[in-house]
Amino acid sequence: VHLSGSLASSSLEWERQIGPCCGIAALRMARSALRPSGALLVPTMDKHMQMLPHVAHSLAEVTVHGADDASVDASLLQEARTRGFTSDGELFDAHALAVLAGDVCGVHATVLHDEAGSGRAAWRLVPEWLEQGGLAVVAYDKDELKHSPAQRGGHGAHYALVIGYAAACEEQAPMTHGAAHVGGEGTVREYNSPSTQVEQAGPWVDVFGPLLVCVHGLSNRLMVCSLEEMRLSCAQLEQVKPGKDTWVVAPSGLRLRNRVMLLS
Repeated sequence: VHLSGSLASSSLEWERQIGPCCGIAALRMARSALRPSGALLVPTMDKHMQMLPHVAHSLAEVTVHGADDASVDASLLQEARTRGFTSDGELFDAHALAVLAGDVCGVHATVLHDEAGSGRAAWRLVPEWLEQGGLAVVAYDKDELKHSPAQRGGHGAHYALVIGYAAACEEQAPMTHGAAHVGGEGTVREYNSPSTQVEQAGPWVDVFGPLLVCVHGLSNRLMVCSLEEMRLSCAQLEQVKPGKDTWVVAPSGLRLRNRVMLLS
């Protein structure tokens, strides 16, 4: 069985999160890949909308234009606090994350939401989006030890940046959008970041469909997991971990479940 897929540009710089700033770390990494050294926006907003599959337009909950005057030195944490999105770096609203992506990072962001289908329609668009050179930020419940997808009702809510995927195919095909290919033993090889290793590698040919290649702020190892595992984990994000009374959460609760944020 062969694999085909996509992996993001190696210009992405890993960012360690401080405290509960996992969403901010994900945005910083996305900014480093999509707008390196303050480069002009590519693609344009029109191109971003054209990249979206037709069905995505009906799922789009909010779209934020990347600001042309965004500075690569701008503080995401400071801006999030100023806007009342967070107290200590936590972000439990996908819309707030999209606003920060556009206004502060200067990248285009679209939040897809599929409540009726438990996220299935939104999540199945991720591989196609990655093929076109985009990235995705997703929220899920993490296992405390391995950081892999779990189902804890939201008590381990965490963000990951999806930078690639792999799927079974009949004939061997190279990975696209990056200097990388997938090895047969569950490792990502020739990735242009010497310190990057695979954090979790399940079976490549997974009964749950495509495998996602992700980075997050708690480890510089790539996390590999099935798309379906991530979707199921995201679908049950219901409440914040107890004892976090100072964190900013809207009266309506977490706005993360069954959502995917697409960036370009």
